[in-house]
Amino acid sequence: MPDYRIVYNPQTDEYRIERRGLFGWSFLMDRQGQEYLSFGDFEAARSHLCGLRRNDEQPHRRWRILDLCGC
Repeated sequence: MPDYRIVYNPQTDEYRIERRGLFGWSFLMDRQGQEYLSFGDFEAARSHLCGLRRNDEQPHRRWRILDLCGC
């Protein structure tokens, strides 16, 4: 499971989710890969991130990753 974090920009009042990759942090993109995903509040960003984490769970894994974001 890759590392994620939620970041906030006070000038635009937007939240975004970043993912850690080999070359540092990068913003998550929409399905078409043309726009950054932006959220109007922290809870919306957190909900999206928790949905990503649930989708990454694999039922065939012997050890399950505990949900660190509290979902």
